[in-house]
Amino acid sequence: MNYTELSHCSFLLDKNHFIYDVAEDTETVHLFIKSKLHQCPCPTCGTLCRKLTATYQRTLQDTPIHGKQTFIHANLYKYGCANPSCSRHVFTEIIPFARSSQVRTDALNTFILGVAIFLSNECASKVLSLLGVSVSNDTIQRLYDRLEFVDRPEVEAIGIDDVSIRKGQTYATAIYDMQDHQLLALLDGRTAPVLKEWLLQHKKVQIVARDRASAYAKAITEVLPDCIQVADRFHLLQNLITHLKKIFQSELPEKLFFRDGKLLDQEPEKIYVERTPDYAYLSSLSYDNSIPRNPDGSEKLFDNKKRDLNSVQYQKQAKSRQMKQQLIRRIQSYWEELEEKDILACAQQFTIHPVTLKKYLQMTEEEIRQMDQPKNYKKRKTVMDDYLNIIFKMMQDGLPNDTIYFYLLYKGCDKNQNTIWNYIHNISRNNFPNRQSMHSRQIFRQEYSKHVIMITRNRLLKYILTVNPKTKKEHQIEEYLPIIQEKYSIVSEIETIFKSFHTIIMGDSLEELDLFLQKYQDSIIAPFCQGIKKDIAPVKNAISHNISSGFVEGNNNKFKLIKRIVYGRSRLVNLSKKCLLAFSATQEDFSLRDLL
Repeated sequence: MNYTELSHCSFLLDKNHFIYDVAEDTETVHLFIKSKLHQCPCPTCGTLCRKLTATYQRTLQDTPIHGKQTFIHANLYKYGCANPSCSRHVFTEIIPFARSSQVRTDALNTFILGVAIFLSNECASKVLSLLGVSVSNDTIQRLYDRLEFVDRPEVEAIGIDDVSIRKGQTYATAIYDMQDHQLLALLDGRTAPVLKEWLLQHKKVQIVARDRASAYAKAITEVLPDCIQVADRFHLLQNLITHLKKIFQSELPEKLFFRDGKLLDQEPEKIYVERTPDYAYLSSLSYDNSIPRNPDGSEKLFDNKKRDLNSVQYQKQAKSRQMKQQLIRRIQSYWEELEEKDILACAQQFTIHPVTLKKYLQMTEEEIRQMDQPKNYKKRKTVMDDYLNIIFKMMQDGLPNDTIYFYLLYKGCDKNQNTIWNYIHNISRNNFPNRQSMHSRQIFRQEYSKHVIMITRNRLLKYILTVNPKTKKEHQIEEYLPIIQEKYSIVSEIETIFKSFHTIIMGDSLEELDLFLQKYQDSIIAPFCQGIKKDIAPVKNAISHNISSGFVEGNNNKFKLIKRIVYGRSRLVNLSKKCLLAFSATQEDFSLRDLL
């Protein structure tokens, strides 16, 4: 398609402009446009003017074409106002697809915001550069600063919850529309004054779904006394579970042990059990006991001896070597000072054999210094001779000690376990000083005897607080539950309390709630009952109304995802706009163009 054909494609620009030239290279596309009309209304008085006074070029970046950065070069006209009483004498032709003093088209700004909705500004900038758009993260931020979201003062039903901006440090209050589940506001803080300020601007709210936070309850009651507050069932059950968990922790040990159908009073001792090796992996290895070779084919020598240099034996040998070094140096010094060199007389002087004297006199200083290290004598035959080369070669290849140990057993090594580990340790220490060595105890795991059954306190609590029988798959707990209940009566009591409250809160009988509170007001859950009484109206509304904060919790998860992606140096203002934009994007009538 040439530029003559492009001039008839009004979708590229608008009906009053046409493309009169096109230029393209490997990275960019340039479109040159003009206005079809030679008249323009004055922006001040509205008079239609035809007097041309000048022209000027304006360059705009547009949405990319086939991944290439695209520029529009507009040849614009300046007009003189024909109305003599108008305060404006000269004005510039208005471009409908770009604002004044803007270097990007409105279509490109919309494109940038669409890419940046679920990305941080920095990431969006990098992604856009790959798509053929040159824009900085600061520019994207300025686009967000221009966004204006319309408040909805007519909203009648909302859900409220607190969300963390920085966990444990900074919190905000999220307000959602109960009808379409859209984010209405993200308030700085989670206190009563913060919420009251927002409620004062939205006095048509009739229903509020919230958690048990007293700050929110106070703010709603003060500003909207006739508003129906609905406590969330999920949070009510969570509050009860928190109380029951504390009671459970104080009354039951962390672990319960059973042997032969009996509950043990003490924790049994653990036994060491060797880990089961991965035989499929071991079978894939191929090592033999052939002599290890250097790259040039020569034999590679390695040391497999156990040398405890701190032992009494090695300390004594080291002292003897030092005395011998001193003797040799003394003999050489004495020999150099003799005027008549007599081997026999010198040997008698130091009470050594003449042959030994000759050897000492021929030694260099380097040879004397080398006596500091123990001498490597010829290797003796050991029970591990058939496997030593395998150990060395596997260490050369970087395999860990446990793999070497299990491979030796796999190859048929039937020697004592300690013997195998001693040789593995010695070869590693003597030949690979920087290698990370594993202790033999690490191939074992501590376990209770197979005759011992262990049930943790948390597993037991989860089981008795599970209402749906189809999800109760703990057959082991089911078998031993009567024994536990016989010794710890609190288990039965907690199970009864939770199931009773669950039935009430998921039902529709307000009288049963009153009976429950009356029955347990002086029991182990007395603090929980007192809290329910203080917030009794919203709790009863949760039973009588088919409303919950489930959508609020779902939206909070969406908020957390957006926060982790986009939150940064622009603080809560930027986060709020990002979230409002992300939630609004799910609406059928949503349009990015309308926000700019």
